[in-house]
Amino acid sequence: PPAGTDYMLRFTAVRGVTTNNPNAVPSGVQLAEVILRTANGQAVPIAYVYNPGGSNAPDAREGALKLIDGDTTTKWHDDSVPSELIFHLGSSVNVATFSFTTANDNPQRDPGCWEFGTHAAGTFTVLSSACATLPECGVTRR
Repeated sequence: PPAGTDYMLRFTAVRGVTTNNPNAVPSGVQLAEVILRTANGQAVPIAYVYNPGGSNAPDAREGALKLIDGDTTTKWHDDSVPSELIFHLGSSVNVATFSFTTANDNPQRDPGCWEFGTHAAGTFTVLSSACATLPECGVTRR
């Protein structure tokens, strides 16, 4: 994968709104933690994370900084779907994989579809995308 200082995770659907249930109204998206990793599996230090246009400031009770606090009992929540998270690394790193842990409540807000990639000069370059039916809340997915 290309190296970058900023990576984006874009959520385009949640568990409560799927191709099997397209008329459901989403109540937002939420996660407890996100970890970025190099090809050899090392966790990449994340200097800052924000949710452009999101419903919470980064340092709010359910703000984006909760995603990198090392505590799976806290969470980030955004009222909007689609929703974007931008992770700033502080230095250029080749991120090969990522994992996220779903929050401990409201499973209808679990991500259903997402895209991951680099974010440079306002341009999002998708490196991977997926749609999945996740198991129960509070589970780490890779």
